[in-house]
Amino acid sequence: MNLSIQLIDNDNPTNSASYPFPIDVEALQEAVQYTAIGPGTMTEPIAIDDFITSVKNKLPQIGFNTTVKASFELLEGDEGSNATPMVCCKVQNIGRTNPDFKNWEKVFDCDGQYVRNAPDGTLYVTPQEISGFQSYCEIRTLKQSADSPKSVYILYSVLFKLIIDDAEGNHMTCYCEFDPLAKISSNV
Repeated sequence: MNLSIQLIDNDNPTNSASYPFPIDVEALQEAVQYTAIGPGTMTEPIAIDDFITSVKNKLPQIGFNTTVKASFELLEGDEGSNATPMVCCKVQNIGRTNPDFKNWEKVFDCDGQYVRNAPDGTLYVTPQEISGFQSYCEIRTLKQSADSPKSVYILYSVLFKLIIDDAEGNHMTCYCEFDPLAKISSNV
């Protein structure tokens, strides 16, 4: 199973990029069964960065007027996938040059029903359902304007659930989180 981050150029959709992040579900299951990796709850999800098998991607640059879409790609043999819908995605500013930046409405289209701005400056994106077990989170950057920031460095967290067997073979729901970094910039 891949977690896919797509960057769709709204001006030229054929010039879009997709970043697949393959999840090693077997290694994750082994870690849940035999280690104290963490509770895998919604408040303390399991960080799956160590279970991404091949991350060869450099820091993705997100341009203005771009749609960012996070979803799961089912691979051959994943027909009975244990992936359940995403819980949410969140966007946090991690830049050093403007650490207090919270004016997301200068960067993202925050008017949609799936985007919420929290008091701490975190932007939450709720998922849109494709089917009973597949969903995606999507947010769009605005067209660049005079008051757009030059660059914003973000942590784009994807929170989702997986059904994993414990050591006794019982199904358990584990919440997992993947935190790719990205840069929103006009010079893409």
